[in-house]
Amino acid sequence: MEKKKVGDYYLYFDKLLGKGAFGQVVLGKRIDNNAPVAVKIIQKQLFEGKQQFECTGFKKSIQREVVFQKTLNHKNIIQMYEAKETKNNIYMFMELGDCTLLEYQQKNKLNDEDIKKIMKQLLQALQYMANFKLTNPLQNNKQYYGICHLDLKPQNILMIGNTPKITDFGMSIQINQDQISEIETTSDELSLTHHFYLGKGSLKYMSYEQLLGEQIPELEKIDVWSLGVILYEIIYGKHPYIQGGTSQLNQIKIANMFQENNIEFPPTNYNKEVIDLIKGMLQLDYSKRFNLRDCLNHPFFN
Repeated sequence: MEKKKVGDYYLYFDKLLGKGAFGQVVLGKRIDNNAPVAVKIIQKQLFEGKQQFECTGFKKSIQREVVFQKTLNHKNIIQMYEAKETKNNIYMFMELGDCTLLEYQQKNKLNDEDIKKIMKQLLQALQYMANFKLTNPLQNNKQYYGICHLDLKPQNILMIGNTPKITDFGMSIQINQDQISEIETTSDELSLTHHFYLGKGSLKYMSYEQLLGEQIPELEKIDVWSLGVILYEIIYGKHPYIQGGTSQLNQIKIANMFQENNIEFPPTNYNKEVIDLIKGMLQLDYSKRFNLRDCLNHPFFN
């Protein structure tokens, strides 16, 4: 069994949990009690030299992920225990999930109550984030409010038992945009640029304004859109607009799909209120789209 000691953990490279463009996720275990963890490894050599890593948004994205995920404390958010940086890698030691939401859905036939419980917990986690008070130690412990995820997708929602947990905060940003430039100029660690989210994310789950690179005043509605797409997929087993992969698509093409096609809502065996909830979450015009409070107060949950 191939293993490596990093800090208080053994890493098992033959137990691959996931892989991305700049690293991988492997199984780890604490040396003192053998408790299992997920270890996300960012390999610096996969960038075009260390200078690119240091000077681009990649490093800031990783810093954001570490700061947010170590600070947030909610039963529906994956806990990050610690992070370590070495000459060649960055290691993030996190709570280990059983599977992704997509895998969970494929293994289990979800009924109304299952969907209601999962979606309510995810909305509560997002509301906790939106109301979260973050203390910046680099500004004499000045406090800022609100975090938006900005990259919600089934792969970024892990299941532990029947409990959903949000993970991967590399795209996350401060919601209160009036304070963002101030943080950016005084804190390299948190470095939250107000334009960072524009045109970025996972194509199939990006909101209309994300696709077009438009700023909106209520960033939480971007997360609402993404969760609405996920909910639609759970109900209908397909994406509301896109059929197949996105390799031949770009942001403008997908945005045009949104404009040219109405979402279809065929009859289902699910509670009819869930369809009304999805319609509110997937309003193209963000000013008409539900916010988190609207979602949680929706009759589907009551």
